[in-house]
Amino acid sequence: MIKLFFDNIVKLKITGKNIKNFIKRINSLSIDMLEIIYINYNEAYIKIKKIDYEKIQNLKTIYEIEIIQIYGIDKIKYNLKKNNYIIISLLIGMIIIYILSNMIFNIEIIHNDSDLRKIIKEELNNNNIKIGQFKKNYQQIQIIKKNILNKYKNKIEWLEIEEVGTKYIIRLEERIITKQEENKSPQNVVAKKDAIILRIYAKNGEIVKNINDYVKKGETVISGEIKLNEEIKKTVPAKGEIYGEIWYKVNIEYPLYYYEIKEINKAKTTLVINILNNKIKLFNNKKTKTIKTKKLFKNSLLPITISLNKEKEIKIINEQLNEQQAIKKAEKAIYDKINKNLKNKEKILSYKIIKKEIKNKSIILEMFVVVCENITDYEQIIIDDETVEK
Repeated sequence: MIKLFFDNIVKLKITGKNIKNFIKRINSLSIDMLEIIYINYNEAYIKIKKIDYEKIQNLKTIYEIEIIQIYGIDKIKYNLKKNNYIIISLLIGMIIIYILSNMIFNIEIIHNDSDLRKIIKEELNNNNIKIGQFKKNYQQIQIIKKNILNKYKNKIEWLEIEEVGTKYIIRLEERIITKQEENKSPQNVVAKKDAIILRIYAKNGEIVKNINDYVKKGETVISGEIKLNEEIKKTVPAKGEIYGEIWYKVNIEYPLYYYEIKEINKAKTTLVINILNNKIKLFNNKKTKTIKTKKLFKNSLLPITISLNKEKEIKIINEQLNEQQAIKKAEKAIYDKINKNLKNKEKILSYKIIKKEIKNKSIILEMFVVVCENITDYEQIIIDDETVEK
């Protein structure tokens, strides 16, 4: 069967009077007929090897002989020749896709410190990890990570280079070197705002206020004056932290009908292939808007174009809210806004709506928000009318 598949075979249509006589003449030439199909008295189909077809052509005959189909290697060659443009286009497309899928199109360094991001970017560039270059294998990445960590061992605690499709995501953790700075100047720890004291953490000095005491801005909570029987024995640099209950009155207006096309993240590079006006996006199937397009491949003879698009992922928000839904959205908006500015150990304790009204297709809320905040501040202690620096 395998041999027959690669043999060159032709299917012939023979027409004329008394086809069987012609078939006998073919047999007399020792031609191996692989298949004979009689259509009628004057017409038949036969399959023979192509090398035997020349023997039939040399016969002087009145019969009409027509090749209607070919098989084997010749058929493959014929199909390749007939569809060569399509096959070449597909091969070129596959090669381009393979090359591009192994290239770097985006690098994201995740860290808040811009100086540290700049250092990492320069090191990546020095190691040829940049947009438009080929991706590194696992062993190369590990060597690059090790070299960067060794070079900046006093700045970087931990570094990870993650490959996601055609993108590298770099995560790192800064090394914090604690500097022991002993403040020898006498000072008090005071309240930065009017508040009710919730927690006091004293490291040095004398606590002069209690939990649940109300303090005004500038009032001393941890004193640097150490007293005995109401007499100041010595002054020290008081240290510690104070956390207090702060009250805010917040106003917000939230629409009952809201429509927005929201950009979710920074621009990303996406590979786009256009085949016969059909757009195929590689490595990004989300809703996006195109900011910039750069053509990588275009040919007037081939129906394929390949381009790099800078796109931003978008989210379409289309909301029609009732009163309760709008109130919940407004509450969350206030909560998120305040919570975003809170630091470690700070938190929102409670909130309450004290006034609401619907006006101009919006709901207007006045809210009372209670927050636990760090209200620590410092005040110099003046000795002999001289100001001692903190």
